[in-house]
Amino acid sequence: MRPGDELPGGLQALYDGRGSMETPVYLPEQRALVFADGMTAPGGVLGVWWSSALQERTLPALRALLDLPFEHVLVSHGEPVHGRADFEAAREREPWSRPTET
Repeated sequence: MRPGDELPGGLQALYDGRGSMETPVYLPEQRALVFADGMTAPGGVLGVWWSSALQERTLPALRALLDLPFEHVLVSHGEPVHGRADFEAAREREPWSRPTET
């Protein structure tokens, strides 16, 4: 599955700027975005999982997803269901699991 692919049921594979480390999916009928690792919610707070391309590719790609008419964001780590406002706020937070500088 690659970004741009249409899957059975009208689901759409999306680009998240993480170099094919993950391909999130848009479920138009459910108005939902589904992530495996690109976003996470430890402690119930939705956040972007850190990647080396965070500023250059990931955050711009996530910003572009705001063009989709989604209401829900589902993640596989932490609290599973979040809203659109949570997604917008997550893009502004420090990323989750940022490596410590030595």
